Amino acid sequence: MSKRKLKRCRHDLIGVMILFFLMCFSSIVCADTNSPVIDSTKTGSLTLYKLKENDGVVIDSKGNPVASPHGTGMAGIQFKVLKIAEIQTVVGDNKIGTYLYNLDSGFEQLCVDNHVTINQVTIGGNNYYTTETLVEALYDVCCRTTGTPGEVNVNTYVNDHQNSIELDVTDSDGKTEITELPLGLYLVAETDYSGYTASADKLSDGVYASEFITNPSSPFLVALPMSNQNSSQSEYWQYDVTAYPKNQTAVIPKYLVDESDGKSLVQTGDYEIGEIVHEVIAPSAPSVTRLISDDAENRDYEEYIIMDEMDDGLSFHQLTAVKLGSRVLSPESTDAFSGFQTLQPNTDYRILKGTEGNELLTSTNMLGVKAFRIQLVTSGLRKLNNLNGNGQVVVFFDAVVTKDAKDGTAEKNQNKPSLIWKHWNTAEGKVSGNQPSVYTYHLDITKEGVTNKSSVSFSVKRKTSESTTALRFVSENNGKYHLFDNDLDEEANAVAALVPSSTGKIEIRGLDSGEYEFTEQSTQNGYELLKSTFLVTLTGNNPVDGNLISATLSADGKSTNLTVTKGSAAITVQNYKSFVLRTGGSGNHLLIISAAVLLLLALWVMRRRRKNQMG
Repeated sequence: MSKRKLKRCRHDLIGVMILFFLMCFSSIVCADTNSPVIDSTKTGSLTLYKLKENDGVVIDSKGNPVASPHGTGMAGIQFKVLKIAEIQTVVGDNKIGTYLYNLDSGFEQLCVDNHVTINQVTIGGNNYYTTETLVEALYDVCCRTTGTPGEVNVNTYVNDHQNSIELDVTDSDGKTEITELPLGLYLVAETDYSGYTASADKLSDGVYASEFITNPSSPFLVALPMSNQNSSQSEYWQYDVTAYPKNQTAVIPKYLVDESDGKSLVQTGDYEIGEIVHEVIAPSAPSVTRLISDDAENRDYEEYIIMDEMDDGLSFHQLTAVKLGSRVLSPESTDAFSGFQTLQPNTDYRILKGTEGNELLTSTNMLGVKAFRIQLVTSGLRKLNNLNGNGQVVVFFDAVVTKDAKDGTAEKNQNKPSLIWKHWNTAEGKVSGNQPSVYTYHLDITKEGVTNKSSVSFSVKRKTSESTTALRFVSENNGKYHLFDNDLDEEANAVAALVPSSTGKIEIRGLDSGEYEFTEQSTQNGYELLKSTFLVTLTGNNPVDGNLISATLSADGKSTNLTVTKGSAAITVQNYKSFVLRTGGSGNHLLIISAAVLLLLALWVMRRRRKNQMG
């Protein structure tokens, strides 16, 4: 950021910069003493309460405003403090005042490396600093965006300094403290927030999205002791200071759209191989405090990317929409996002193939894609930054269940969403969201009664309340089939009939819950075809967990329960020999018997005629 920009914004903001860093967006609470003079024999203490901040307008799933969740403690966060200067009352050159001296050489070098000059006061031939000038220097360093962001450099400086003191990680109230600190000016930095985990948006009963910190608190300065600015006796000094540094957080909830109504948001579902899965990723985008609010060229978010990586059992099918609006807490259906504005491809965002690189994803190269990224470009970032309150970007897309899906074992088929972001003065961050689960089922058929198993074949139809659809399959090997995969299977390999292996086994992979109608098309000569079609009904658990709660076989108004193991069911089909007439089939036996009867009748007639002629 140029000196011209810093000077332009400093004129209006100089009065709040000290509070901004000295108090880190929050109030300082101090304990009074009765002496207006610093007691150099005392030590100080610093107590930090790490609280979650979620600024702006937050609405619930019904569009009603809700209170911002201020005051929630954040556990597992690490701070370090580093004394960078001594405090002294200085008298000389007709002046008296409280100044800072013996500045840490590392802080001086940090300023030099970032081309920041620290203004000094010379008294009696010695150089001193004021709190204001050091706050300005810290501010200027943190505003540096060339190369490694300034705040990152400051946090690294504190973290790596040999004299820095590490506080205990924050407890469930967000509290950590340190006592017996020598008096002086301290630089406080949040050095590790990876230990913070919390539950945020409710996804379903007992399932919550994980909440992540988007970036650490800005480093700030604390003087021990500190004058009581809130007291009419401002000369009094405070040795015990409490500060409330705050983080802004993000969640990356992901959902499946329930097939039953086409809009309810759920975490699990059962599907057939080749079936479309409608999915929604809805990461929050908390607004960032603008240090330079009158700089039109400043962008809070410099990078905002939503990524999704899929297991082998799923594949990308198509992007349907990208929308932007004010964050909705715990949405229950897609209706919650109906008021969001629709972002435009290429203008507001671009869709990229894979987890890295800049190859655009188009209709010509999306077949079998296992990962994609939605990257907001300049226009989209501007819309995100200009939102009042917490933003939310919602990605609607379709995946498809592939022939590589895990089936019948209650194993999950998942895809992992991630959010990659960078604010103008922070390092790039990346966190992952929750992973909804897709399941598919398995059916084993054993053919008995025939010796030539390969002469048997079945056709299968999928029955719903709206329609009956003939299914196609692809043979894997030795009687094992999967439902035709529209994306990965060749049309030439699709078959309409299932044929058992030499041992009479048929395995069908990739079935959904619901009804399947089987018809025996052929069997071994001399054996009866099944008189009727039969139905196999698979019923998954609710909520779906990959296990079948039941499976039934029914025909001619009769039914029986099938053996179920996790997400797999088994059935045995029996054929019997034909002695007189076969039930169904081509009728060859009937033709043979009819011909024989006719032949015998003809012989009888001929004998009668011959007998009459002789008589």
